[in-house]
Amino acid sequence: AVTFAAGWVAFAAGMRFDLRVLRAVPVRVLAVALTPAVAAALAVGLAGAGVLYLFHSGGAEAPAAALVLGAAACTSGPTLVAIARTRKAGQAPRAKPVLRMLELSAGFDDILVVAFTIVGFSLFRSSPEPVAVVWFVGIALAGGALLGGVIWLFLGGRAAEDERLLLGLAMVAFIAGFGGWLHVSPAGVAAVAAMTLVNLPGDRMAKLLLAVRRMERPAVVILMTVIGFHVAGTTTWLFLPLAGLLTLLRGLAKRYAGDAVAGVNPRAPGLEASPEWGLGLVSQGTLGLVVALSFF
Repeated sequence: AVTFAAGWVAFAAGMRFDLRVLRAVPVRVLAVALTPAVAAALAVGLAGAGVLYLFHSGGAEAPAAALVLGAAACTSGPTLVAIARTRKAGQAPRAKPVLRMLELSAGFDDILVVAFTIVGFSLFRSSPEPVAVVWFVGIALAGGALLGGVIWLFLGGRAAEDERLLLGLAMVAFIAGFGGWLHVSPAGVAAVAAMTLVNLPGDRMAKLLLAVRRMERPAVVILMTVIGFHVAGTTTWLFLPLAGLLTLLRGLAKRYAGDAVAGVNPRAPGLEASPEWGLGLVSQGTLGLVVALSFF
């Protein structure tokens, strides 16, 4: 269930990264948008490594787990932005540039999540063979890209719309299983596959993308159910400080890192990092929870 939810949510996140759109974003804007995520990943990851080394384990386990914890800290959910857009204050001309910046930052955060996750899972891969980490990073990236291309090919054949849709959805589940079988990140592989698919020519994947977005909420429900059983069943006391880092320390890092770049002119019309804009990034993104649960 965790692998299925991980692949589904990550595939939905990866669909947002269309290079034709991303190339239009200035580098200065990208730097400002990613600053809160980088700060949160460093703060939570380093603190998490200290907790794990002190109370649990050393070797490759602590840095791998800390890296995945840092990846989970990167994500931001646009919950506050969605609420503000429905209110009168969110329609004000002064508010719109900040809300657009928050949406951009929350979307770009997932790039860091995917990168850190793939490396973290590769460090901790449960295999008796002493194989280089780089090899498993390559498997995750190449496997995701290859399977994304396979989906694109399958969607181009002659088939009724419901048949094509069913085939595409089955491939999403297969991709997550591929990652779980090789003990690399199911979320990372699924996100790479989605990034590959949306950047291939044509619009044959449009209906698949709409279906994945519709099914994202049921996948999140599955995820939250599994988290509930996991926390109530096998969790030790070590869960408490790590959860504290992922909530309190992450929120503080996002807030004050946002202040550090507030007022920087990104030279992009319609985008603004105003004072305290980092508060809009405090809400936790779902992809981070998927990554953390599927690892721990």
